[in-house]
Amino acid sequence: MQKNNIIQFQNRLKPLYERLISDVLSFKDVSLFCPQWGEKYQNDNSGIAVYGRATNGWVTTSKDMTKLFPDEFDDLSQEDRIFNRKNQMSWVIECPQPGTYDPKSSPFWRVARGLSSVFHGQDWYKSIYWSNLYKVAPCDKGNPSTRLSDAQFETCVDIMKIELEFLKPKHVVLLTGLGWNYDFLCSLNDNKDPKLLLSPKWDNDNYCIYVYKIGEIYFYASEHPQGKPEQEHIDTLVELINKFN
Repeated sequence: MQKNNIIQFQNRLKPLYERLISDVLSFKDVSLFCPQWGEKYQNDNSGIAVYGRATNGWVTTSKDMTKLFPDEFDDLSQEDRIFNRKNQMSWVIECPQPGTYDPKSSPFWRVARGLSSVFHGQDWYKSIYWSNLYKVAPCDKGNPSTRLSDAQFETCVDIMKIELEFLKPKHVVLLTGLGWNYDFLCSLNDNKDPKLLLSPKWDNDNYCIYVYKIGEIYFYASEHPQGKPEQEHIDTLVELINKFN
């Protein structure tokens, strides 16, 4: 994205993250997350976005907006910054430090890589954007509890709307499980059930991908990849995206 567009994106997100911090102020030991986009990602209504449920911890436990969204926009030091970080998506291919999170061991990232590499080859991580439905998660890993999810849901919906407005994907792949994403989809669709286009099954009919269109964006509501056949999952998603390209 162009610098001016990134600055506008930041300015739209900041008040929502201020509200988000207020939503979760009583929760201890949590991390705040912000969407990440690759250096070659084009926000021109053609790209692919991949969403998870929430992070397994993140870079900071700070709730200080001056640290999370520093005013020094061109100084992309890592520290506690969560927006427009220096390494953005490149961290997923860097060698992890001993004892730290390794994306290669993650079914989520293996499926994301397999999917994106079909369309972008070795630049797969540079050409997509990644986000999560819930922006606040426990810093010691694990998904947010029902109480933490409920506290942040409305603000996370509003953040997702801004993400979609500025990052402008054509395809949004939700690797979350339907129980996690459907309320978000309804909220994006004026609080109505989105229109189902297709619902192909895979893995001998054990799993299903639900395809919806909201506005000009196709949403692929799928399963979290943990414990499921990864290549068949990838192949089904690729076939669907090619169908709607």
